[in-house]
Amino acid sequence: MLTRESSVALVPLRGFLGVAFTYAGIQKVANPAFLRASSPISIQQSLDLAVRTSPVGGLLRPLLHLGVEVGIAMAITETLVGLSLLLGFHVRVGAVVGLAVSFSLFLTVSYHAAPWFTGADIVYVFAWSALILAPPTPWSLDEWRLRRRVSSTT
Repeated sequence: MLTRESSVALVPLRGFLGVAFTYAGIQKVANPAFLRASSPISIQQSLDLAVRTSPVGGLLRPLLHLGVEVGIAMAITETLVGLSLLLGFHVRVGAVVGLAVSFSLFLTVSYHAAPWFTGADIVYVFAWSALILAPPTPWSLDEWRLRRRVSSTT
């Protein structure tokens, strides 16, 4: 089992993923082209491409007319996951959601990266798994809550 001292090693990973996901979510909201269907960098264009090229394209077809809604949901989800990690609040829940987002992006966006290990999304999947398996890391609200719970029972 990881001790507090050994889980310190995961703090930089938690920080990086927190910053990356918070930035990704905010950037989507700040960029008007992301939600404009006619833009080549829009979520709508990404959905259109994923339906044709992704191994889960058939599952995405019902979302084609919901590009703006999918984009807003992605932005909110990424921002909340990022903030969860930065604060260290419910990190495991945030990591599970982050893993799901990254795996979805792997299957829809970076699936055809060649060679496969050059796509960033698959690396994110395994980075999230470390935070799912680890105990609360230092300098987190999760650790603070755990310490309070332990001290109140002794």
